[in-house]
Amino acid sequence: MNADQLRERMAALGPEPKITPPRHTWERHCFEIRKHCRNDRISDFLQWSTLIGTMFVGDVSYIRDEFNALMADGMRYWKNAVEEPLIGNPERLPYWPWTSGNLIHQAYHLLRFREATDITLDIVGDVVEFGGGYGAMALVAQRLGHREKWFIIDFPELLLLQEYWLSNAGADMDRIVFLPQLEKPGGCGLIVGMWSLSEAPMETRGRFVEAVSGDSYMLAYMSTWLGINNDAWFALLREREPDVQWASAPAARGSFYLFGRRE
Repeated sequence: MNADQLRERMAALGPEPKITPPRHTWERHCFEIRKHCRNDRISDFLQWSTLIGTMFVGDVSYIRDEFNALMADGMRYWKNAVEEPLIGNPERLPYWPWTSGNLIHQAYHLLRFREATDITLDIVGDVVEFGGGYGAMALVAQRLGHREKWFIIDFPELLLLQEYWLSNAGADMDRIVFLPQLEKPGGCGLIVGMWSLSEAPMETRGRFVEAVSGDSYMLAYMSTWLGINNDAWFALLREREPDVQWASAPAARGSFYLFGRRE
């Protein structure tokens, strides 16, 4: 997909809301992404304010700690996975200019997942990612050896951004499936939801966990979101899956990881 095709397909999604959606909701972020796509340079899309504010992590303080953790683990393993494509004109790290803070961030999630579960991506079956950002996790995972299908469930605007970025970043597009609806019935090897499930309405979360179960889980969340008690909701998720061995750990910005492996 090229930039003109992205602009055309974004415009073809249908009419925009007549009333601007509330701030800090994903409906509002998608509304703003349409405006960016219409008015701003697509070649610089990783510098759009909405992308910076929601899904692209730059050179912030905790990225240095995550970078050091990857180095300590063995950067020869991670180096290819975090090499930043040119597409989107991303901000690079000044101390490692062939990568970005965001690709380091994605790789660090996978490092923590492996430490908690002893699972590497080369042995994981199909993956269902709820909320895929602009596609960074899917690309890093492929580079680390994941060979099965990677399903991304997201808003149509974000699915288009993911298709644009991944198709220009060297991803194997035959193994990526973009889903505008929640259902991918049955089981999968891994469920990924990095802050996304915790920022979805309760009804949406419920439908998702009814539709999909995983052999393993890689999740992250903040304790509250728009008045929702996420600590309580993720505790209920753990109770719902009693045969999963769960592990919780602190994450960036006062958030928490929740990793699981089915016994």
